[in-house]
This record gives sequence, C-alpha cells and structure tokens, in this order.
Amino acid sequence: MIIVDEQNVIRTARLVLRPLREGDDSSIFELIAHWDILRFLSAPPWPYRREHARTFVSLRTQHDPNVITSVITHDDELIGLIDAAIKPAGASQPQRGYAI
Repeated sequence: MIIVDEQNVIRTARLVLRPLREGDDSSIFELIAHWDILRFLSAPPWPYRREHARTFVSLRTQHDPNVITSVITHDDELIGLIDAAIKPAGASQPQRGYAI
C-alpha cells in the first residue's frame, strides 16, 4: 500500500520518499563521495566535497516549479535521492518532457 500525506511524503511498506530538506547534505555527501556511486551521475564534481552537497541542498530547497527533488529513506536513513526536472524538448520529442 502507498500512502501520500499532505506534506508530499510518499510511504510504502519499506521506503519513504520525502522532499529534500536542510540537513540532508551530510547524508548525501556520505552516499555520493565515492567514485563507484559518483561515476553513474551525469555531471558530478570530482572530487566530491561536503561543500558540493551543501550547495546542492541549498539550491534544491529553493522553490522552483520546474524541479522536484526528493530523498529516499529506509528506517529514517537517507539511502538515495531523485531529481526530476522539466527540460526543453529534444530533437526526437514533439514537446517538453521530464528528465530524471
């Protein structure tokens, strides 16, 4: 069963998807600061520093109607994140779409 509450928190039996918030930067840094994780991202800074995580959280917690950033938690521990953004259409798309 999936439950969505008034604060845009999605709960399943195992995981919670919630909005990114201030203070998530240290958990993000711990997850991403490893080459085996970072190499799968599209354009990460390397070496990845704590300041990169702080800047990411600061930018993504500002209201932007074209970007949705959420974190994935398990037992209240941040285990991942997802960033969805509206992008202009590419050559093969007839209209705007989402990039994840």
